[in-house]
Amino acid sequence: MLAASPRLQEGLRGEDLNALLRRRKDIKITQATMAERLGVHLRTFRRWENGEDDPQAMLLFKWAGLLNVPLGANLPHSEDGGGGR
Repeated sequence: MLAASPRLQEGLRGEDLNALLRRRKDIKITQATMAERLGVHLRTFRRWENGEDDPQAMLLFKWAGLLNVPLGANLPHSEDGGGGR
């Protein structure tokens, strides 16, 4: 069954969320600026950083890319062992 939107099934994990938040603050980019660069409302971005909601996978990778934060090691993995590799 297909999900309505491609969200991360287990949500944004703490390590990744902390890395994104720390990096944004380290380089002194405001939440408003990040929201604008990602094309989302400020409230939406704040909810992501507060852990109240999860971004779609595409937006998560864009967010990480804008901040140059690697995410691959901490993302949820499928239990079926499959993959496109």
